[in-house]
Amino acid sequence: MLRHFAKHHQVNQEIVRDYLSTERWYAGIEAALKAGRITRDLRNILRRHCNDTDCVEISARWELGYKPATLREAQAIWKRLISEGLVAAATAGERSAFSKKMSSKWKLTEKGERLRTVRLTRRFDRKKAAQAISAALERAREINACDQSPLYIKRIVQYGSTLDPDAVDFGDVDIWIDFSSRIGALSDDAFSERVEAVAEAAGQRYTGNFINDIPRFFLERQLRKHLRAMSIIGMDTSGLGPVKSGWPHKVIFKGVKPKPLADELGPLPEWLVFKSRRQRDQDGIDDEA
Repeated sequence: MLRHFAKHHQVNQEIVRDYLSTERWYAGIEAALKAGRITRDLRNILRRHCNDTDCVEISARWELGYKPATLREAQAIWKRLISEGLVAAATAGERSAFSKKMSSKWKLTEKGERLRTVRLTRRFDRKKAAQAISAALERAREINACDQSPLYIKRIVQYGSTLDPDAVDFGDVDIWIDFSSRIGALSDDAFSERVEAVAEAAGQRYTGNFINDIPRFFLERQLRKHLRAMSIIGMDTSGLGPVKSGWPHKVIFKGVKPKPLADELGPLPEWLVFKSRRQRDQDGIDDEA
């Protein structure tokens, strides 16, 4: 659910309700598949389609048993999120700083952000953490050197348990990314078209709002590609995050402003192309790095 807030760039009760409804929709689809009422191909199509009105009609046709979540159900969970210290009211300054991305008067707390990014993977030692950081920085340099990448990385900030000299093992490496677009001479529409073209050429499904999805596809996914140890807590273009929040941190990467985005879409570097798990296994890529 906390990841659902990040996906929609809003923190409010309506997003909780949307999450509950979406999970019910998925559960109904999987149950129908298991019972043999729908095929696997139809399951894949239905998973990409979730709208309260349409879903009720589709549910009746395929006997999915779907009922959208009520506001009362969402309110009960919302109160629990607040009482557990995962959600809190945003300050006036925070609402102003995030006004372009968030219309919510609420935010995830530091505790909420950490829980949002937690992954159930085995713990590793400091040497493994250093290797993960080194690999991530190398990927950051590749992103900045590639004029086909719509974004470049201005700064990467490390914080969290890996900065504790007394810690001996870790669950992940927490970082924050400060990025910017390399629009160059392209208009906003042309830039959006280029982003979509790069995503399609890279074999990545690209939907939704460009401003919201660009970071997820072209920074988070690429920077953490095959590096399960990395935990990207946040990213923005405003320089907010651990530095301005006063959290203990360490700037581990400063990028030099690169040349603008190429005028025309050219061949993509191999690292930018999305590969399935089977392809990664065939190439011998270490998915546990």
